[in-house]
Amino acid sequence: MGKILQNNQQNVLELRDDIRMMAERQAQLEKRMAMLEYSVFSIRSDLDKLTLRLDRVESRLELTDSQVRRSKPMNEAPWSDFAGYAIREGDIIFHPSGEIGKVVFVPNKLIPEDQWLVDYGDGCLSRLCLQIGDKGQAKKMPVVSSDDPVVD
Repeated sequence: MGKILQNNQQNVLELRDDIRMMAERQAQLEKRMAMLEYSVFSIRSDLDKLTLRLDRVESRLELTDSQVRRSKPMNEAPWSDFAGYAIREGDIIFHPSGEIGKVVFVPNKLIPEDQWLVDYGDGCLSRLCLQIGDKGQAKKMPVVSSDDPVVD
């Protein structure tokens, strides 16, 4: 009986050591997990900042691209913007709400309403004629190098 009791006591001590080591390991893993969560948060924050910078750079590039394309003859839309200025393929238009889109000309369509579209960058193209009326009130983005008057 003494031998069995001694073996049980030895097993209890070994189990306590195992539990203590497992608790230490769990604490280490929780610490590593917290560090990883902080790293992921930091990376997401940096990614958000870089995305904002990229959006600003792309916006500047679109305006620069629009200015460069002014040197080539562009198709002119059959309608003017809400302020009365001519709209051409590649122009950037903006709404009073702040939404900005790029004018796109699709020559293989049959009617002007389907040829002249606006790309707002969301994957859908909207008809230009619906964007420049009383409801949409879109105006052409001012471009310094253009021969047209600047929209105020």
